[in-house]
Amino acid sequence: MWSRAEHGCAFLSPLSLGLQTVAADNAACAHRRPAVRMLSTPSRREVLESAVLISLGALFPRAALGAAAKPTLESELTPVVMCRTVLNPVRRYIETGRWDRARTNVNYCSRVLGLKKRMRGAGEFLEGDAYFDALEIAADLDINLTQLDASVYTPLFISGSDDDEYGISVEQRKYQNAALNYYDVAVGQLDEYLSKIPPEALEAARALASKQSYEITVEQ
Repeated sequence: MWSRAEHGCAFLSPLSLGLQTVAADNAACAHRRPAVRMLSTPSRREVLESAVLISLGALFPRAALGAAAKPTLESELTPVVMCRTVLNPVRRYIETGRWDRARTNVNYCSRVLGLKKRMRGAGEFLEGDAYFDALEIAADLDINLTQLDASVYTPLFISGSDDDEYGISVEQRKYQNAALNYYDVAVGQLDEYLSKIPPEALEAARALASKQSYEITVEQ
């Protein structure tokens, strides 16, 4: 004879009792077992609605978080004006062989302040030839800053000279001259870009830029 307790009931073996008695006892015990809760299957409509919501969330994430502040000419232009300030000491850094300092400022413009993106964003507010000129200058300046960064990066791996006031060797001079050229062109392009901006907007952006803090040391 054997038995198995399940949910407080003992199911008896037909070998020990009559079949009819066992069947009756087991049937009564089965009625006392807790009912199994079945999970409802979502309808086809519910599945489709969920899929649509997920798709909208992926395409328009701002809908759930609230729309960001609408950009203005002044808000897009402020980082551009900040970059002009950041680039001011770069020529002196190059002339004195402070390659790391030069790279830091150049990359701060392109990577942290997003110079190219901001120039294109501000350019969208311009009209006529100024619009096309601004977009073209933004693309050309981005290329020159990339070349400038490369020109001050390479000397880091070239030995300096004890005979030079700033420790710059003949081999490093080649890259220094290239960097100075790229710098002058880049600053000229940035100034040309700013000349396309309406004076009132430019002054407003300069006022905003003067209140911003920089994550690097900026020498005037």
